[in-house]
Amino acid sequence: MLVSGVLETGLYGLKGIILGLVSAVTYAVIVMLNKTLKDISAGDRTIMQLGISSIVMLPYVLLTENVAALEFTFAPVMLLLVAGIIHTGFAYTLYFGSIAGIPAQTAAVLSYIDPITAILLSVVLLREDMSAVSAIGCVLVIGAMLVSKRSSRRRKGSQPPNNKFSTTAPFHTEQFFFPVLT
Repeated sequence: MLVSGVLETGLYGLKGIILGLVSAVTYAVIVMLNKTLKDISAGDRTIMQLGISSIVMLPYVLLTENVAALEFTFAPVMLLLVAGIIHTGFAYTLYFGSIAGIPAQTAAVLSYIDPITAILLSVVLLREDMSAVSAIGCVLVIGAMLVSKRSSRRRKGSQPPNNKFSTTAPFHTEQFFFPVLT
């Protein structure tokens, strides 16, 4: 809540909190489904999940947007294709391919980094201001991630698991993004 700025939006904050909770539940379902769908390739899982998402969102878009007013010109269509294929399709293919090889808790802990990365990139690359509330939120998210990691180690004991995607072993980026190659 502190990272997203929900508390700074007044009455609309409650709607944001509810949508955030729905998002968290949906994300948990996606992580668990990807853990069970090991027989389906990452590319097929990506196409399936993004396709279902598109079908679910289509009625909402048709009901809330003036579709007749849309103009299709070359530059916006190309930018949309790049965003859809590279920034979404390719990125999610890497993500869904990697998530099958790591424990669900590790995937959840790594997902905590997403909002922090978005905020830091917007500050560094886009020169946006970061409020004190957002900075506190980032610190709290990092703290929660560290506490989660520490409690996970205590529950499992001092012996690391036998798999290379251990939650107690040092994290290596290539193991997360390219588990087949390592």
